[in-house]
Amino acid sequence: MSSGTGVYVMIYDGLLNPLQRQITAKNLTTGVQYQFKVSAVNFNGESVLSDALATYSCVAPSQPKKPFRVDGTTTSILIQWAAPIDDGGCPILGYKLYRDNGDSVSEINN
Repeated sequence: MSSGTGVYVMIYDGLLNPLQRQITAKNLTTGVQYQFKVSAVNFNGESVLSDALATYSCVAPSQPKKPFRVDGTTTSILIQWAAPIDDGGCPILGYKLYRDNGDSVSEINN
C-alpha cells in the first residue's frame, strides 16, 4: 500500500493462507488516495507486483432525495434539497442541480 509517496508497505502477509484473497485496509485517512499492489508467492519465490489499484477509502455518496419547491414567482423558483443519507465516507464537497429546458419533462441520469 502507498499513499502517493511511491513507497509501498506490506499490509498483509498471507503466506500460510493461500485461500484468503481479500483484506480490509484499516486506519486510512479520508480524502487520501491510496495505491495497492499484490504479489503471489510459491516455493520458488515472489512474483512481480501487480499493476496498482488507485482508490480512495470512500465511495460516491448515496442518491439524494428529489428536490422540492419552497417558493416561487412568475420568473423564479426557490428549490431546496436534503443531504444524502450516506456521504460515502468522505465529506460532501458540493451539489449540482440540473434542469430541463422547460419544453417537456426529461430526465438526466448520471
